[in-house]
Amino acid sequence: MARYGATTPHLLSWFARYNATRSFRRQVRPFGFLVALQIKNVAQRLGVQEKDPALGAVLGALGELPRGIAPYDPDPAKAARLCFDRRTGVSIPEALLRTYAETLAQYHLHPEDKFANGDYLDVGATTRRHVRVAGVEHIGKEANRWEERFFVGDDPEAQVVYGEPAEYLQMQKREALEGIRRFGVRRVARESGLSLGLVSAMGQGKREVSDRSMERIGEVLARGEWLRPK
Repeated sequence: MARYGATTPHLLSWFARYNATRSFRRQVRPFGFLVALQIKNVAQRLGVQEKDPALGAVLGALGELPRGIAPYDPDPAKAARLCFDRRTGVSIPEALLRTYAETLAQYHLHPEDKFANGDYLDVGATTRRHVRVAGVEHIGKEANRWEERFFVGDDPEAQVVYGEPAEYLQMQKREALEGIRRFGVRRVARESGLSLGLVSAMGQGKREVSDRSMERIGEVLARGEWLRPK
């Protein structure tokens, strides 16, 4: 169970049905707290359904995987009793909610994302992953809500995007032109998926190129594994 704030109209709208039948004092209000509860994994859900066939009807009414939310309560048991699917409003039985014990039981199967060769079936030495910058974009401080968006669903209002800095666009253009001259029009066109004519015109400076095309070439150059001049 994770606590989040109802800090946007989109998040607050999930409680429209819940709030409709409650006094203002008992409603989830703007900037109030909500909790997101995780649903059992597939194997666990099937096991529960075998023991209680009535839960199969609940899952059928929900359609796809339920997205459980509830008004905030410091007592997880009370919050679980009020859990419902945020899209349909259908109540989610506690038997379908994942417990801490069930989560921890699967923890050793989680991959080590910071290293390659770190999945639970991999053997041998792990190798450090490296970050290659393919783009720069200015965003607001809402970046610290990425985890929230993972658990409670994507919210288009959650992140403010200011675009790319002008100096970066100029640097990206210089690097793209240098890449075309160094590795050849055909190789860059093949690797980026852009047309031969477009890449040729870019290299000769004969055509104004969209930012997206520049990004495509920048992403290809950032990959690096094919960048060995013949």
